[in-house]
This record gives sequence, C-alpha cells and structure tokens, in this order.
Amino acid sequence: MSFTASSNRIKVTDGSDVVFDTNTPMPHIVQTITGNVTHTFSNTTTTASETYGTQYASILCPYDTFDFCAYSYYDNCAFSLYSSCASYEYSFTYGSMECVAGTTCYGGFVCESGWVTNYNDRIYNTCVKTNAALDETDTYTIGTLNNSVQADFLIVVCNGNRTTAGSDFTFGSFVTAIPVNQNFSANGSTILESSFLGGGASWLRRIMHVFPDGSDIKVTFKHSSIAETANVAVTEVCAPSLPGCGAADRPISSTFDLDFTVYAGKFTQ
Repeated sequence: MSFTASSNRIKVTDGSDVVFDTNTPMPHIVQTITGNVTHTFSNTTTTASETYGTQYASILCPYDTFDFCAYSYYDNCAFSLYSSCASYEYSFTYGSMECVAGTTCYGGFVCESGWVTNYNDRIYNTCVKTNAALDETDTYTIGTLNNSVQADFLIVVCNGNRTTAGSDFTFGSFVTAIPVNQNFSANGSTILESSFLGGGASWLRRIMHVFPDGSDIKVTFKHSSIAETANVAVTEVCAPSLPGCGAADRPISSTFDLDFTVYAGKFTQ
C-alpha cells in the first residue's frame, strides 16, 4: 500500500490497484433539503353483482294462521263449510262463523277445529363486490437547490407514518413497510403498501420514488392495482321484501404524512 500527496492530489494505491485518487470525481454534499409531504391515495370504483335465489314456502317465513272447521267420519277427514256443523259461533278474532269443537254435525259427523299456517318464500342474495383496476401517479416538490445546482446523487432519510389505512376484502388493512415515526432510508424507490389475493398473487402496489429534476428535488407516488373481486355476503329475507347487498365497501384509500431530509450531492470534476 502506497500513499502520495502532490499538487493538490492525494493518491493511494495497492500494487497496481488504485484505492483512492482525488483526481477522479469525488462525491460531496452540496446542500441539505427538508420538507413535508402528505399524500392520499385515491379510492377506486366499487361495483356489486347480485344473484337472487328462492326457497319456496320456507318454514322460516310464516305469515298467517287461520282456523278451519273439519268433520270426520270413519277416520276420513275433510274440510267443510261452517254450515255443515250443527253448532257454531261467531269468532271475533277472525270475524266469521266458526264451528265449536266436539259438537256433532249433521249425519253423525264430529265437528273439529284446528289451524293452518301459510308460509312465504325466503329470498337470498349472493353479493359479489369488485374494486376496479386503477393506475395513478402524483408528484410533489420537496425543495429546490440554491443557485440552480443540479444534484448528481441523493441520500434520502424519511420519517413519518400512515395516518389512514386502506383495506381489501380478504385480509383487511393493507400491509405497509413504513415504521411509525422512525427514520428509514428512502433512496430510489420505496414500497409503501401492498396487498395480495387469497392465492398469494399481488393485486395492489404503492411505491414512492425520490429523484432530482433539474434543481428541484421531487417525490412521486405511484399506485397500480388490478381488479379485486370477492364474495362478501349472503343475505336472506322473507318475501315480499327483497334483500340488499348487505356488505360494506372496502375503501382502498390510504394517507401518508412524511418528513424528508435529502442530502444532495455532486461529484468533483
């Protein structure tokens, strides 16, 4: 290992290998930029597809009961008009003439009374909800370098948190890689959120990218998602009512509040 310093040049070599040489472009920080950005990712359009089915005369849907007058003879039972009975009385409940149970009808028939229940149909609705596909990009300026300087490289430190979280139909709130109120490196691109379908395939990605644009330091937030579909509810009601979808939408909007410290650097010429 050898070291030389001459004519404002410092050079360190290891055999034929150059370890350090100030005649090559050297990195140095020219300015520190700080700024806060709050970004809200948009919701997508949610649609519902509904499929109806019917269980006819469901025992879960009784809607009316009524008395009847019956007569029996030699174990054969049939419905009879009230006038077939030798004894009957007015029913204030049903507003009609009712036979009196246990009395003898004409021809030796025994008058009996009972009740019958009518049932409505039960209608069920299988509701399938879909979050539409969405792609969007939003860009903000964190700060501007003095004297129109253009940075050759950036070192980005970020601190902040997710103030509201979007969610999906399958797993709930989106997974985020952002530590709450702790510094983290945000050089280049940073994944803010992601979400997956039941089989493991990714359907939503949100990425942040910090970059120089002339003398401006900017950050871009990118959202990309395919359609997400899930069977979210089956609701049942008795006719004549009609069941609605019954399941709440899953808003995918999230908000991030982030503080940036950006060290803008250049290489010596």
